[in-house]
Amino acid sequence: MGKTATIQTIGQSDKVGLYSIFFDGKEENEFREFLRKFRDNATLNKDFQAIVRAIDRIIANGALERYFRVEGKMADRVAALAIDSH
Repeated sequence: MGKTATIQTIGQSDKVGLYSIFFDGKEENEFREFLRKFRDNATLNKDFQAIVRAIDRIIANGALERYFRVEGKMADRVAALAIDSH
């Protein structure tokens, strides 16, 4: 049988809501697991901080198109955070 999941609210502002997938049988949602896993990783900390800053910008300003880049075909309407890695 496949995993079942629910959507949990993890952040709200006047402009946007932030949600994460929560798989049944796990202790925390995927966003919280991401934070826990990478928060203290010195090797990846610069990238982690860039992701957190991008999410903070989205919460503050809304999910503006400029914060995302197209992934796959335009018709798929799939996007990723537009974060430059330095």
